[in-house]
Amino acid sequence: MKHPLLGLILVAAAGCSTQDGATGELAADQLVSSGLWISLDLADGSVAAVGGTVDPADPRWQGTTLLFRQIVPGAATIGRPVADPLAEVDEYPRRDGAHGRVWICAHELNQLQWRMLSGDEPWYGVLPVADLGAYVGDRLPAVGMTPLQAETACESFHTDGWTVSLPEALEWELACTGGRASRFAWGDALETDEAAAQARCAADAPIGCGSLAGNDWGMHDMHGNAWEMVRGDYGWEARGGAWDQPLLTARSTNRMALEHDSAGWSLGLRLVLRR
Repeated sequence: MKHPLLGLILVAAAGCSTQDGATGELAADQLVSSGLWISLDLADGSVAAVGGTVDPADPRWQGTTLLFRQIVPGAATIGRPVADPLAEVDEYPRRDGAHGRVWICAHELNQLQWRMLSGDEPWYGVLPVADLGAYVGDRLPAVGMTPLQAETACESFHTDGWTVSLPEALEWELACTGGRASRFAWGDALETDEAAAQARCAADAPIGCGSLAGNDWGMHDMHGNAWEMVRGDYGWEARGGAWDQPLLTARSTNRMALEHDSAGWSLGLRLVLRR
């Protein structure tokens, strides 16, 4: 598949030698791979660098194009100290973990985007029959798929030299807090103005993905709206809490074990891109 940036380079370099063409292709690839923000077009699987001023809250990222932020390789502090009275046994000790280069989506996958990825609508299998209008809509979080279905859809989706997958637990936790070693993206407090601005919890229904404020890294809905599937050390986990759960469950280190066939009306996902 021809990369859109590569196409521009080839037009500008018409008449160059094969070696020059290869150099141009490498330059285009390096431009994308070094970008802080990149995009994935679900219509054709192309990946491109996003330059200029990037606004993760822009509605265009709720359509057929996904926005991803790069997390550069390094060490990240995860987990909670044993002294934290809210932490459970599987959340501590606090420790440093190494992670590779990954690009994580700025938003949860919405229903329009899941249809583009997989072609089905699993939410109808888990949602209540009454009042479907509160749970079904292109911008509302995609739910109802199992971890196995999610990974199968990712593996079946073809991109231009990239891999689409679920996040690893460490990657998700780092993106959740925007690099902070705290309970939430805004710190440790449960009741704050930032909590109301960034988290959709203890509510009557979900809201459109990206409707609330993002964290320091431009990640939206890391707390609440829909649980998000991740790959943990011992299998799949759900992270981040949901619209029908109290804010306490949305702590960055809280986790809920999932089976391969776990599904629910508030269990969704966020994608990552790997090179």
